Amino acid sequence: MSNKIELITKYSEEAFDEVYRSESRIALLDGNMKGMTFVGAKTVKIPKWTGGGLFDYQRANTPASGDFSHGTGLGNGYGYQRSDMGYEWETFELAIDRGVQYNVDMFDDEETAKTLVARGTTQVNKQVVIPEMDAYGFAKIASAATLGNHESSDAIGDGAGEIGPIAAINKGLLWLEENEVDALDSNQIIFCSPKMLQAIRNTSANGLVKPLLQGEFEKNIKFTIEEYEGRRIVSVPPKRFMTNVVLGAGFYRPAVAADVGVVPTRGSGSHAYTITGASEAIDFMIVDKSAVAFIKKYNKIKVFGPDVVQDYDGYKINAHVYYDLFVPDNKRVALYVKTGGFAGTVAASTQLIVAVDAANKATGFAVLPGSTLTDGKLYKSSSAVALGADKSASLASDLVTLNSTVLGDNTTVYCYAVNNKGIVVAVQSIVLPDIA
Repeated sequence: MSNKIELITKYSEEAFDEVYRSESRIALLDGNMKGMTFVGAKTVKIPKWTGGGLFDYQRANTPASGDFSHGTGLGNGYGYQRSDMGYEWETFELAIDRGVQYNVDMFDDEETAKTLVARGTTQVNKQVVIPEMDAYGFAKIASAATLGNHESSDAIGDGAGEIGPIAAINKGLLWLEENEVDALDSNQIIFCSPKMLQAIRNTSANGLVKPLLQGEFEKNIKFTIEEYEGRRIVSVPPKRFMTNVVLGAGFYRPAVAADVGVVPTRGSGSHAYTITGASEAIDFMIVDKSAVAFIKKYNKIKVFGPDVVQDYDGYKINAHVYYDLFVPDNKRVALYVKTGGFAGTVAASTQLIVAVDAANKATGFAVLPGSTLTDGKLYKSSSAVALGADKSASLASDLVTLNSTVLGDNTTVYCYAVNNKGIVVAVQSIVLPDIA
């Protein structure tokens, strides 16, 4: 898919074929930390209360030895035993500094009735910034669940050896309650995958499904599941709901085993973030909003017009976001993460679909979401090339010509889409049958 903007003859809003993308989920956790302080441009300090416990109160007629509020000397103290109270400051640094510049020729904008630039600025947030920010944020929350509050063994379902979806959520709520997390229902959110939400819809447990009496049909009945025991349920697209994501050149992707322990290549204004394992699909997580600090230091889109742009006749659109998400150590207990409940692999953020005919010739391909910018070509290889890799010379030589190139014959073939910077952004491995 090329970056060419075709002339359109209908200039109304309906003429734009926009990629379906839902709004931000991680933003529900925005601005929930109190008392945090910026030190310089990138460092955040979050206070953590510390203080000693209770002592026996010592009466005046029975003085004892100790650091008491009254009396000094051996065996002369009584009243309250003293302790210290204060704040310890936990320090974090913003790590994610991402940006992109879009170039739009002035005549391309004119041929869309001057709506391309105006509407494009909103689409950048919806289709590029928000999905990546969600994916990173949820992965960062999952990485903080290291206290026994990350469950990955229970299969979710209604078969033998499986746990029901409501029972799985109850297990998470039990963790929070046993660890004395404030049971303020409205302060907790249950984020879940579409598969998990569907499993909840299909269960009859805990009164989620009930017969309706004739008189109830006259009432305003809502058939959507919005909350469970006072906690809001929010569905998150699976491409944004995984552990360990890699922020690559022009895209993000699930982490693989080879990413573990490797510091990603970052710009000079960024800092390393840790990949602790290969990505797992998240079934659901319960998050107490007071436990998470989601900080957007900078999130702006700037537009420069033809009168300012000097190196060509057109517009430049700069999108820049500087952010991170933190979970203080003493608040990690207020999370619960469930993975491994459903069979299947982690959904890549970008997907390649290749169509073939009866002779195993490639007849077409598509990259989803449709907003993904590629070089418009399809490549193949007999060996695997990792997502995020530079396009190699051998890969470039295996350019697929549609309706002509036979992809394979009872062998595994890897097909690739490459972005305009020469980076592999999507891959599909297929095994084609013997050609008749």
